[in-house]
Amino acid sequence: MASRPRAEGPEMTRIVENRLGIVGAAAGVDASNTAEGTVLLPEDPDASAEAIRAALSRRFGVGLGVIVSDTLGRAWRMGQTDLAIGAAGVRVLHDHRGGIDGHGRPLEAPQIAVADELAAMGDLVKGKAAGRWP
Repeated sequence: MASRPRAEGPEMTRIVENRLGIVGAAAGVDASNTAEGTVLLPEDPDASAEAIRAALSRRFGVGLGVIVSDTLGRAWRMGQTDLAIGAAGVRVLHDHRGGIDGHGRPLEAPQIAVADELAAMGDLVKGKAAGRWP
């Protein structure tokens, strides 16, 4: 598990890779907002999202999408954001390659991480320390 030792001055964070392959400052692995002695990281976040999606769809009779997210810091930048670590029923990527921009130039690289953007937006709504789930 990544640790965040305190030092004189600014807080230090390790850049690590977790067992899901997520690389970043703490890589989405810390013990905030969990019971003492626990760290919540699903074995298969996509399967967890699908199980939640299926249960809610059955219960409420609607189609919906679910994103499993966690907070992640970015290497060598201050601040954190939520990103998607799993999803079901959600288009996670919007590929603009092959399109044309507003100036008539071809788009060669842009692939928008829609699930990550939704996860970050959701974090603004739910807050960090309110203890709300879901």
